[in-house]
Amino acid sequence: MMRQSGYADNFTTVISSGTGGARTTFKFPENNSNIYNNNRLWPHHGFESGNTVSAFFGAYNGSMQFQGNYLAEFNYNITSSSGITMTKLNYLNTSGIAWGQWTISQGDSVFVYGTKLYETTYNTSAAYVARVLKTKLKSSTAGDWKFWTGTSWSNSPTAAAPIRTGLSNHLSVVKFLNTSGQARYAIINQEVNFGTCNAGTKIYSYGLASTPTGPFNTQKVLYTITDKLPGAPAGSNTMLTYDAQAHPEHAGLGLLLISYNVNGDCTGTCNPWTLQVPADGYRPKFIRTDIKDIDASLASVAQTW
Repeated sequence: MMRQSGYADNFTTVISSGTGGARTTFKFPENNSNIYNNNRLWPHHGFESGNTVSAFFGAYNGSMQFQGNYLAEFNYNITSSSGITMTKLNYLNTSGIAWGQWTISQGDSVFVYGTKLYETTYNTSAAYVARVLKTKLKSSTAGDWKFWTGTSWSNSPTAAAPIRTGLSNHLSVVKFLNTSGQARYAIINQEVNFGTCNAGTKIYSYGLASTPTGPFNTQKVLYTITDKLPGAPAGSNTMLTYDAQAHPEHAGLGLLLISYNVNGDCTGTCNPWTLQVPADGYRPKFIRTDIKDIDASLASVAQTW
């Protein structure tokens, strides 16, 4: 499903025809279906350029293991899923990095961030960054995409080096302006939850960097999640939460909006005290944090979409 609008308070829902999963708006180009080789498409991030929206997707198997990169392109005022062009990004898939977890639009170019499982003891990921002209997103020509190696830009996807390790696999990279009008960048990321409750409750910022490539060294706790099932007694578990994401387009008054997903209690989404399934147990939640909690020098959030 996709919801689009030119206004924040008036959305139109766009879905495909058919029943069940067939109504998914975004489909694999290989078979025009929501499932291909037992994989499903998962939305990452994107940006708008003029009237065109470019959105990155990842293909994931039933164990949520990354299988490949895809790009969807469509007009922002689309009225039918037939107007969506979905392309498999074969050139990017040689790296095993899930690209498009975040994008920063800058003039004619875009910085594209990705993540990849980095170590398996704690299931942490590393972050990477590439840059490309907006007109070359689907290109497989060496040199159209550039990948940050830690010291310079390379034409090879496999030369990409981590800009930060020890992360969960979904991140945001927010551009700010400091009190002198200079650009500054910070990663927003939730700690790994190991698929359990009482873990992964901290939302961090990493930075502050003067370039989109980092370094993102300083770690700060922005928020500690304390959600529990409604009616849960004192001392009970916090709920399973994950995928914190910044929403800089809704920034204002020196505050940054951040969402995270709530996905049930350790014993399941059925409330063990009432044997009911609470609607509050599976939904996004939102917080606002003062950008000066990230760094006292920050003055505003910059537009990057």
